[in-house]
Amino acid sequence: MGNSLYIFAFIFPLLGLIFCIVALVQLHNNPEQKGKILAWIGLAVSILILVLFLYYLFYAIEYYYDPYEQSCYFEIGIDCDNYHLYSENDTMVITLQNNRPNDIHLISIEADIYKTYLVSNVSENVNISCTGLEEFDIPIGNSATMTAVCDNLPVRGYMTRSFVTLSYKHNKSDKIFNMTGELRVKTE
Repeated sequence: MGNSLYIFAFIFPLLGLIFCIVALVQLHNNPEQKGKILAWIGLAVSILILVLFLYYLFYAIEYYYDPYEQSCYFEIGIDCDNYHLYSENDTMVITLQNNRPNDIHLISIEADIYKTYLVSNVSENVNISCTGLEEFDIPIGNSATMTAVCDNLPVRGYMTRSFVTLSYKHNKSDKIFNMTGELRVKTE
């Protein structure tokens, strides 16, 4: 019996692993039986197939399931219509929609990217800042696109999380307000 259990390594690697271990124990207890080399080969093949299966399983989960879905949140009244991080030229582009009851004059945008993710959600703490200094008005119900320059963004495909601060003032006032939000986006 010990010399035929290695076959499961090729068909069902988990069963092959178990049966090859059982076969090796039987062969150790009964040295006159043949098949020790086949049991070792079956064990190696089972382990190899299991490792490859787990690798591709985790790769598929990482590729198709993104627990950190891209999102952009600000205080009530400001919505993100579009947002991108371009690693090639180290820029952040955000299109903001003004749903507040008054026009706003956008003064600046600052983002502090504090985490990056690449494989299996292993995160790395980083300190990347992005600053945009262009000023423009966003009338009620309209949107505008703002660009910020960043310090050395990670290469394409990294998931990033950042705190974003918008400095703005109402067109009728000189007082500057700050609005904070969070941005989760992959680098392109």
